[in-house]
Amino acid sequence: MIERDMIAVPVSAKQRQIVVAAPAYLEAAGTPLHPRELTQHRCIGWRSAVEAAP
Repeated sequence: MIERDMIAVPVSAKQRQIVVAAPAYLEAAGTPLHPRELTQHRCIGWRSAVEAAP
């Protein structure tokens, strides 16, 4: 349970995210219209952006 006065604090730099899928997969499984629908799809993966070495 999150308290009502809880404040969100960023813990990293912003990351751009995209969703990709094969046209055949989308034809068979349907195209998600909202990010929350992604939980209903197979083969979803996520990885953070790789930062360049100093």
